[in-house]
Amino acid sequence: GVGDTGVLALRDGVSPTPVDDGARKESGVAIGPDDAHAGGASSAARSNPYAAKEIARSSPIVTCDWTGRVISINIDSDSHGVKLDCPHGLPTEFEALSELVALRVAGALGFTNGGAEISEIMYPLASTRWLAVVSLPSNSLKGRVPDVCDTHTGFAFDSALERLELSDNALTGAFPGDGLACARHLRHLDASYNHLTGVLPDVWAESLHQLRVLRFNNNPQLTGSIPTAWFPPLGDDDDDALNSAGAGAYRLGNLVELDGTDCDLTGYLPANLGGASWLATLRLGGNRLEGAVPGSVTRLTQLRELSLRRNALSGG
Repeated sequence: GVGDTGVLALRDGVSPTPVDDGARKESGVAIGPDDAHAGGASSAARSNPYAAKEIARSSPIVTCDWTGRVISINIDSDSHGVKLDCPHGLPTEFEALSELVALRVAGALGFTNGGAEISEIMYPLASTRWLAVVSLPSNSLKGRVPDVCDTHTGFAFDSALERLELSDNALTGAFPGDGLACARHLRHLDASYNHLTGVLPDVWAESLHQLRVLRFNNNPQLTGSIPTAWFPPLGDDDDDALNSAGAGAYRLGNLVELDGTDCDLTGYLPANLGGASWLATLRLGGNRLEGAVPGSVTRLTQLRELSLRRNALSGG
């Protein structure tokens, strides 16, 4: 039989089969603490043992826990050859998936009149308190990046959300500032290849301390400068404060990847850019940044990829 830690997986037309601990990585449902520098396991992982850290194209279409409750849905138009004809967004039956942890629909939402409003996708998910992964790339979705802290809608998963992937859609408007403040365990935010406008919210520095991957590249109308507030300050006194509190609990100090390629960013690179000590990938090419590259970049000892071309920058 399947024990308390068993997971059931549904693949195309195949009956559920138990998935043991060793197969969870492949199925997209992984269990265990976050990286040590990222501040430990999230609240979702502590409360729900099936919290999904990753969900890939090769993951099962449906994954269930040992009681038969759906915890993960993965529909990929390329891998599965499936198109969902949902003229009004996700059906209301999704409201019954109270234990859903991960939802990935990649290029599979088909609409006769162009893309649907992203609100029509998000609202049926409002009561899913464990939802840690929302991945909706390449669906021609319209509207704004969701305000998951919207008290009117009342998204129950706001504090559980770890991955929000909305790349390659038709989203417009500005990033929500305070609208993501409640997502304190958010680790991966991807809104690349959309039509976003406005500026980058400096208020994210106050709450998104677990953020590791931030991609807003290829939004050619995204303007303004890169917020200085995102990066931990430099200096001996501030370094002492960082060492006592931990970089993972300070501003966006856990960033590993930052991609703002091909936007319309202006101004100077933040002098305290080097405070993001875990940064391994920094891509800011194709903007209108100017001035000198700050000397603090020499502190980025984990840096493996740096792309600043097609700007008006000079050596620091």
